[in-house]
Amino acid sequence: MVTDDVWRSRLESLGSFIRSQRRLANLSLRDMAELTHVSNPYLSQIERGLHEPPVRVLRSI
Repeated sequence: MVTDDVWRSRLESLGSFIRSQRRLANLSLRDMAELTHVSNPYLSQIERGLHEPPVRVLRSI
């Protein structure tokens, strides 16, 4: 069973990966929000590991 700390760490790792890929593509959060049809604040929360994005959102990213 995955503990809360492990789950939180995985979400933070996912968020860091998404942020690094966005930066490699030279996209701002606003640019990415526009391209993915996901709100800027929600993307920020995903990148900071505060939300677990559903598969639909991950696909759009």
